[in-house]
Amino acid sequence: MTQQHIEVPADFTTQIRRLAPKLPMTRGTASIVAEQQALRVRAIFGLRNTTRVPLGWIERIPNTRVQILGRLEVEAIARVPRATGVTRFEEDGTTVISLAENTSHAHKRFSLAHELKHLIDGLGADKTMYAQLGFGNRERRDRRIEGVANEFAACLLMPTALVTKAWDIGFKGVPELAGMFDVSEDAMYVRLKSLGLIRSYSRSPEENLAGL
Repeated sequence: MTQQHIEVPADFTTQIRRLAPKLPMTRGTASIVAEQQALRVRAIFGLRNTTRVPLGWIERIPNTRVQILGRLEVEAIARVPRATGVTRFEEDGTTVISLAENTSHAHKRFSLAHELKHLIDGLGADKTMYAQLGFGNRERRDRRIEGVANEFAACLLMPTALVTKAWDIGFKGVPELAGMFDVSEDAMYVRLKSLGLIRSYSRSPEENLAGL
């Protein structure tokens, strides 16, 4: 995952964590905070207007290690079937992000961005700021936490302003936008749909326009 060298501030996680309230959040508040945090990450590294945002710097966050493992190993650590990424907080203070090896480059990027959110939230976030997300149902809470991490990843890799700008100047094909932002077509489709720019998936700009 190594890319261009970007210096990571020693207090990086502290800076981003400050954007989250100390009290338990609602689902709506968690989504707003996730987007604010993603935009702050971009601002810290001077990446506000970068479409193919680099992620190699995540390996240089203090006390953080990123590793590629077999998919079965990742599933075993996560205890979730078909998991492609997992974040582990070790007793020595190290945070280990594991990504499944048998996924595409674009999928690894999204998984890494997703796991970055878990790293930022820190150990025990499910019992503090996310405590009320499931209304007492642990499985529902965990699903919503994963959803918030997905929203963070989408905002980090495909910020609203940049995606909307690209769309407005004529880049309306899912494949071309996915290539522009270095994400999978599936991720770009979900992002465009969430932004209200498309209602159905198609392979060409003309077909996308026809679905509006």
